[in-house]
Amino acid sequence: MGSLCHRGGGRYAGYILVELLFVVVLLSVSLGFVCLSYDRWLEEHRLEVATMELSAVIREAQIMARSGGKGGINGNMGPVMFTCENGSDGRVHYRLAQNVMNVQPAGVLPEGVFLANGAALIIFYKNRFAAKDNDSVITLYTKKRKFFRYITIAMYTKRVRVTSG
Repeated sequence: MGSLCHRGGGRYAGYILVELLFVVVLLSVSLGFVCLSYDRWLEEHRLEVATMELSAVIREAQIMARSGGKGGINGNMGPVMFTCENGSDGRVHYRLAQNVMNVQPAGVLPEGVFLANGAALIIFYKNRFAAKDNDSVITLYTKKRKFFRYITIAMYTKRVRVTSG
């Protein structure tokens, strides 16, 4: 038998087809788990990025409202309005407005992140902000609602807190 080495007991050295198929199946299953884990990580990472982005914009709105800006009535630009809504393109859009003018920052959150209740509106004044309850909560979630993040703005302390759900 030219190229095959002979082992004791009449068996040939090397791998048989069943062994090779077992290894291929095992590798395929392992690769499937890795792909699922990566998709899950990517989905959660996009939500985390979106949450940090919105938190930064809310903090910016608070700073703008406290500083007051220049112009407007009595040298004050007035309150800062933060709006956030699910757009017709399936992505979440946010913007700030002061004295009926859009101001920076404004933007779009990563794909696959959605806003609960469809929209959020918070008005920040120099000494307070307008909210219906003691806290204002913005809820973001991913497809199939696997992951949630809650951005809470405390009415009296004006702190912005992010929690997972």
